[in-house]
Amino acid sequence: MPVARQKSVDRHHQWIAYLLVGLLLIWAVVMFVNSKTNQSPPVAASPNPSPTIFHASSTMGGFTVEIPPGLTAEEKMGAVKFSNTEGVIHLDFVGTNYTNLEDHLSNPQNNILRKLKNQSKLTINDLETMSGFLGQEKNYFIYSKNTVYFINSSDSNLYNKLDQIAQSFRIPK
Repeated sequence: MPVARQKSVDRHHQWIAYLLVGLLLIWAVVMFVNSKTNQSPPVAASPNPSPTIFHASSTMGGFTVEIPPGLTAEEKMGAVKFSNTEGVIHLDFVGTNYTNLEDHLSNPQNNILRKLKNQSKLTINDLETMSGFLGQEKNYFIYSKNTVYFINSSDSNLYNKLDQIAQSFRIPK
């Protein structure tokens, strides 16, 4: 076979090889794209994930509350702080010699009951409770066996989560 004809055949084979490699690459890309589009869509997170239960230490009476999604809880020195980037909810307690919540809140030393605006008396899980505002701070006071728990936040964007925490407050039997 003459040299010129040999070069022509070699170029022809080379073009066929390039064409096959190109087709193979196109096929691989198409298969990859199809495999991505044929996958089932990711499962969306539930709009209302279930809350986490927080168990306080025995020092704080061993109460439990539900922590709404998006908050973290930290117990330190007889107080609990629930927080996120929007702010903080505090949960503290104090012992009392009074046998009911109203007498404790009427104590002449601080007379919280007189200062508390938009007061509401309620019962949360069989516990005497009062809620209201001290300035911009929303408060819940919960009475149990000579102990008053107070849950509050001055961050208005956390008031709904504060309500959820207070409504879930439970003391073990």
